[in-house]
Formats: sequence, structure tokens, C-alpha cells
Amino acid sequence: MNGYEIITLTSKRGATSTEVIYLHGGAYVRTLVAAHWRIVAALIRHTGATDHPVLRPRTPVHRLRLLSDRIQAG
Repeated sequence: MNGYEIITLTSKRGATSTEVIYLHGGAYVRTLVAAHWRIVAALIRHTGATDHPVLRPRTPVHRLRLLSDRIQAG
């Protein structure tokens, strides 16, 4: 998505038509940690949605405004 790496995850039972773009907290300091993956797994398990965690670079490489602009353009 506009220069950001995105992972696509779906339920083993098959995905619904719902899709979630997951922007985890603390992304500018750390990448996804175990707690984030548990949240993603729970979202998929409880909703059947396809989940798209966004892997974005940490500061000082990127800033929130740039991320927002890229998501809106994508």
C-alpha cells in the first residue's frame, strides 16, 4: 500500500467479505510484537475478516502525517 509492506491474513475457515487494515499502536517505536499478533488472530477468529497488518518503518524515517496521506491515497 503506497510503499508500506502489508501482510494479508485470513481465517482457515474462509474469509468473509469484511476486511480490516490493522495499524498497531507504537509502530513508530517498535514493529509488531506478540500482543499485536494476538489481537490480529482474535479479530480474524471472531469476525472471519481478512486482516491486513501494515508494517511501517519506525521513526525518524516516517511520520504520522505521511502515513495518513498514503493510506488515504491508497
